[in-house]
Amino acid sequence: MGKKVRYILRKFVPEWLAEKTIDELMRFCKENSIDEVMCFTESAGVYRELLPVEEVKKVAEVLKKVKKALERINVKYSINVLTTIGHGDFGGNISLIHPEVEFMIDYRGKKSKSCACPLSPGWQKLIKETYSIYASTKPEGIWIDDDFRYFYHSPSIEFGCYCERHLETFSKIIGEKINREKLVQLILKPGKPHPLREKWFKFLEDTMIEAGRIIRDTVHKVSPRTRVCWMSSTPYLHEIEGRDPEKQIEALKGKVGSGIRMATTQYYEGNPRFFLIEDEALKKFLPFIPENVLKATEIESMPHSIYVKSARWLSAQIKWGCVLGIENHTLNIYDPLGTPMEIPGVAEMLRKDKKEFNSLLKMVKEGKEFRGINILTHPHSIYYTHTKEGQRMEELYPRESGWTEVLRGFGFPIVYNNSREKVSAITGQILRCFGRKEIEEIFSKGVLLDLSAVETLGSLNLWELAGVRVKGVYHHREKQIGPEELTDTEFGGGKYRFTWTYGVSTLWRVGDLEVVPEARVISRILNPELEFLFNGVVLFENELGGRIAVYPYDFSGASSDLYEKGASKFFYTEYRKLQFHSVIDWLSQGEIPLKVEANGWILPHRVDEEKSITVAAMNINYDFWKRAKFECTVSKRVKRIMLCNKREWKELNRKNWFQKGDKLTVEVRKNIPPLEIIALHISY
Repeated sequence: MGKKVRYILRKFVPEWLAEKTIDELMRFCKENSIDEVMCFTESAGVYRELLPVEEVKKVAEVLKKVKKALERINVKYSINVLTTIGHGDFGGNISLIHPEVEFMIDYRGKKSKSCACPLSPGWQKLIKETYSIYASTKPEGIWIDDDFRYFYHSPSIEFGCYCERHLETFSKIIGEKINREKLVQLILKPGKPHPLREKWFKFLEDTMIEAGRIIRDTVHKVSPRTRVCWMSSTPYLHEIEGRDPEKQIEALKGKVGSGIRMATTQYYEGNPRFFLIEDEALKKFLPFIPENVLKATEIESMPHSIYVKSARWLSAQIKWGCVLGIENHTLNIYDPLGTPMEIPGVAEMLRKDKKEFNSLLKMVKEGKEFRGINILTHPHSIYYTHTKEGQRMEELYPRESGWTEVLRGFGFPIVYNNSREKVSAITGQILRCFGRKEIEEIFSKGVLLDLSAVETLGSLNLWELAGVRVKGVYHHREKQIGPEELTDTEFGGGKYRFTWTYGVSTLWRVGDLEVVPEARVISRILNPELEFLFNGVVLFENELGGRIAVYPYDFSGASSDLYEKGASKFFYTEYRKLQFHSVIDWLSQGEIPLKVEANGWILPHRVDEEKSITVAAMNINYDFWKRAKFECTVSKRVKRIMLCNKREWKELNRKNWFQKGDKLTVEVRKNIPPLEIIALHISY
């Protein structure tokens, strides 16, 4: 109950406008309840990459003035070190400034002119000097920006670092000389992974952990009470570099803890369904964050104007972070070029909406457990995935998240790596990360599979767990395929109940499934003459007691952007929704953590406490909702339900909800505008 929303404003104070900017910053902080200012060390709009030490000293002098001013108004002061390794090449040649620094070479042999190699002694010396100077200003925290990575330093290089120093060090570890070309060939070898792949990526992970320790020790030597914090990239990108976020944060913690700003990638306003990305990014990160770590969202609007994000959009981002129990919000909403902080409506939003943010946060305490359909993930999944072509690093993605958009769009929240859940949803190759006993444990409960997951299961010789085999796979344009007919009346079926097969998968792959006699086929795929072609959705109860549902479409996705999912807009129909709701109910044996029914797209959430439950849903459509229905399983008799009404919680009238055994149904009838949230606190 003691949590309160904290605004952490990220702001650049230019040397050429220092006095004016500091005065403006102080006024802004006082008027808009800013709790902390995180000062950039340089401007992204006047980006100079790795600064010379003399320039760092000049920056530190400005930072000291900012700190002194903030102390007078009781606002905390932190530092955002914009460049540690380098975000990419921006036209300069940093070797002319830092001739002692070695630079990254990517897996294709391309050399960066700006992104430093973390093993370079020259870089390590420079970083120690740089962070020592910044630490001397005694900030609350020093935040390493998200250039602290090996991947996507575009447009210069893609996946590093394969320089001679890295290769020589790795050769000593494995006891044999290896060059870049041979190493990359073995890493990407089609089929079963070569043992060197795991060793190489573990080596890369260890080098970043050690680089983190160097920064931590440097800072704490000068300022022992300063937290060393990390601005992560999106979790999928850390997954493909084989870096466990928990290990990286542990390396930064020391005795005073650390912090993480969890990237959500949402730098601009767009389709309301973009909020599915924020929800997924945060939920995928949170299970890996250790205790005593400050957790913060990324509220970003690059390049920082009203044309990028409205105040309403920014407010909705903060609200959803509060629903997930996150109290710290980093605000990068004003440009680093000295423009006055006068974006229409934004300051007013921060000032007026903070009470509503605190109201949402109020009901979420520590020790929370997110609930929903379980999504399997693994921080070192790239050790296990099989490649097909062996040409690109993106082939190492396990592509485990293909169901996440479908589930939430149809009203079911997701949760990552919660083995207590009754149902798991699986796509791609994530099952390769687990042993047979772990897989059997998963398949002793409810499991939702797509074609790609069934193919992986088959390659592990575990077809029998799903009750189907893949006889053949077709590209939709290579065979004349008609609609899917929903035939089983218990699963949304009926006479002439057709839904799309065309384009439902962005990969256009559909499987011909051979089923065991005990399986139940609830739909069938027809040809254009409406004659049977092959089986559609298949249900099966295996010998472990598990219930399995198989969809014959490949939802693992075609895009290298893992937030672009494999189920296309053709999958989402009213008949499909009826079928899908019935399938999830069957898989869970009636014990669904939460199902929300409302018009169109839904972003749902559930979190459990010892004596209460909080459920929420955001309207991510352009139309208003007139009603929303919540159905959930509860463990005790419900005493009362509170509805969050803007800045306060009010008890919901008893006529709006009823409980039958462990099933609770709540109906909220009110106009819910786009990007607004219905939140209910259910007390036992």
